[in-house]
Amino acid sequence: MRLANIIAVFMVVSLCLGLQHSMAQGPNLAALDIVAIKSIQLRSDDSGFYSEVKVLFKNDSDKAIKFKNANFDITFKDKGETIPFGNSPLKELVVPPKSGEGTVGGQTEAVLDIKIGPKDDKTVMLLIKLFNIIGNPSNSLIMILEGTGEVGHKIEKGWIYQTGMRAELEFVPTIQREILFK
Repeated sequence: MRLANIIAVFMVVSLCLGLQHSMAQGPNLAALDIVAIKSIQLRSDDSGFYSEVKVLFKNDSDKAIKFKNANFDITFKDKGETIPFGNSPLKELVVPPKSGEGTVGGQTEAVLDIKIGPKDDKTVMLLIKLFNIIGNPSNSLIMILEGTGEVGHKIEKGWIYQTGMRAELEFVPTIQREILFK
């Protein structure tokens, strides 16, 4: 009986140490940031309005970060007014580390394909509000990118993934014209 108790204590201690080690190796989302919105390209077809948003991500960590099967909700805000822009599924995005072989300062560009909405008055009014906010340099525009999915952290011989991760990133352009509409 005593041997069983000692083994049980040893297993609990080992499990706790293993969890601490794996948590320390997990993804550092605090190192992730949005550097720029490179462009927002609008298009439409018979089913509705769509957008292609090019976002430049930066990773200040010394380990790569990977998003898999992620879903991002894009929202624009200005002085209390919130404009939900749409949702973009993302199969995979790797943001390289800030330094190391083959890296470009920890930055990578992602293309987010978004369905804004159907061709109706509500969607057109949403786009007009967004154009007015972006077009006025005195507005304090904020883009919020809120996502869920699997987040991986590069380790020596592979990746460590955490599922069900949720991240909310904000981008505040210093110059309104930094967002190029096409």
